[in-house]
Amino acid sequence: MVTGPVNLGNPQEMTIEAIAREVPTCTQSSSTLEFKPLPVDDP
Repeated sequence: MVTGPVNLGNPQEMTIEAIAREVPTCTQSSSTLEFKPLPVDDP
């Protein structure tokens, strides 16, 4: 569980998805992640 600031330059690798999954736990939220397809014109 993340309990403080996250140093994105840290040698411990963490994906943005992994960090995002921790947010509801840390904030006692019932929010969920939602994945959508990329738009056709997305580079």
